[in-house]
Parts: sequence; structure tokens; C-alpha cells
Amino acid sequence: MAAIEGQQIVIVCGRNERRKQELDKVFAQAPHVHVLGYVDNVAALMACADMLVTKAGGLHRLQNHAVRITIPNAHHNLMYIVRSCVLA
Repeated sequence: MAAIEGQQIVIVCGRNERRKQELDKVFAQAPHVHVLGYVDNVAALMACADMLVTKAGGLHRLQNHAVRITIPNAHHNLMYIVRSCVLA
């Protein structure tokens, strides 16, 4: 994954330990990517974010509204985002 100068990527896997382990391996050589498991500071992470990619349900939408983040339709836009600005 190509780094975008000055940018960090945070991936929160929640309680999905197997996914976290997989992503830890995938991004082992990418110091700008941080893979986290369960966290209790999601609101703080969201407040720091410039962009959020998620499969948004009702709770995520309420949290995003609270920290004033707009969620694109991530399911349809993720590949565009990845191709255009994240992956080399």
C-alpha cells in the first residue's frame, strides 16, 4: 500500500481477532497503517478522521453525525477510493 504523505490509516477490526491477524500480516511493512482490535474510543478515532469507510448501520450513522463526518456509500465507493488514492 502506497503511503500518502503525512497520512495515517487506522483499521478497527473490533472483536474479529482473525481479521486483525490477517491485516497485521498484510500491512506489516506499512508503518502508516495501524490495525486495531476492539477499542473503546471509537468516537475519538472518528473525530480525528478525515474520511471513514465503513459498512454503516444505524449506530455508525448516529456516531458520524455526532462528530460531523459524512459517510460515502462505502460499499459502492470503496474500490474507487482504493484505486484512486490509496493503493499503488
